[in-house]
Amino acid sequence: DRTLLFLRNIEEIEITDRVRGSTKRISKTKVSDTGDYEIYEFETLKDDKNKETSSWLVFRSTSEIPPRIKEDQFTKRWERDELDSREVMVGFRLEEDGKLTKEEGTAHMGVFSFLPLKEVPSGLNFLVQADFLTAPGRETIHRGAPWNEWLAEEVYRLLVNDVVPVFKNDNRWKYYFTSILY
Repeated sequence: DRTLLFLRNIEEIEITDRVRGSTKRISKTKVSDTGDYEIYEFETLKDDKNKETSSWLVFRSTSEIPPRIKEDQFTKRWERDELDSREVMVGFRLEEDGKLTKEEGTAHMGVFSFLPLKEVPSGLNFLVQADFLTAPGRETIHRGAPWNEWLAEEVYRLLVNDVVPVFKNDNRWKYYFTSILY
């Protein structure tokens, strides 16, 4: 389900293993959009019988790209210098009762650049999505790239300015968010 979480235009994916004769269908439905955050429900159906569900809370923020980042040679090489803004997102897994729960990015997939980056354990209890510049095989992000450092700063701003205030004011989350964020 996490693979679909940050993809805007894909609501369902079906994976067929012809060797084993099995099928897995994952569907995503937006169930809430408050303007501050969105809640998505996922249904995973294995071989048309085993059904699993999960819910995710997503915060997003769009930031204007600063001139110092646009002027960086590495950013220009990746053709990001012509862009005006980029979006960063964070995703928090919800329990059935709507409370926050840790999601540590099992299999080292806690950082996304639209799709999971396999070798980037974030050390966080939630998921991070941004347009990170990656190595050619998409297994890791380019450490030290000014573009990626700026995006990490924007994720931090999203957490401090948007996520924490919402968590502090919501009865479902105000007693649990510190165990997720710290």
